[in-house]
Amino acid sequence: MSTAKSIQAYIPFVKDQVAHQEQQAARATAKGDEKRAQPYLSRAAMFRQMAADLEALEAAAAPPANLEASLRLTPDDLRDLPEELMQQLSISEADKRDFLIMELIDGLGGIASLDQILVALFRKTGEIEKRNKLNARLYRMSSKGSIFQYPDKKGVYTTSYVAGGQPGEAQAEPETLTDPEDESGADLA
Repeated sequence: MSTAKSIQAYIPFVKDQVAHQEQQAARATAKGDEKRAQPYLSRAAMFRQMAADLEALEAAAAPPANLEASLRLTPDDLRDLPEELMQQLSISEADKRDFLIMELIDGLGGIASLDQILVALFRKTGEIEKRNKLNARLYRMSSKGSIFQYPDKKGVYTTSYVAGGQPGEAQAEPETLTDPEDESGADLA
């Protein structure tokens, strides 16, 4: 589980603790027991600050692949550039192959399976690409943020981010927080 997702899982729990501590403080105050209410209010303030800190961490957490992807050239960036400029750019043969794959995925509607990419590569170049070699290239491209794995679909890639997916990250079930002492397994969220 990524750090951002684990932070996200705890925020509702911490907010529930704020409400619980405030409720206990109100109950003690209603009974006229200010001495007992004060620690509850203090803990509520601490949980409130913790929730604010967790939300700030969540907002600040950005996948490094997004930064790396924003610094990379895309096939669209290179369209219509003069040959003299193209020679000045540091674009390797591997980069050109990555650009071709990105164009092929876009040509297939922006989403394509490994098999569709293999067929499209053959039709475009006449070369038969080894499946495991292409799979490794697609994995590297998704790790760099050039393409994205489609959520919950193995071997399916897109050229644009799909909600619920992380660059290069397999999708996991959301983690449910439960009270280990509660035998019913009730959800804490």
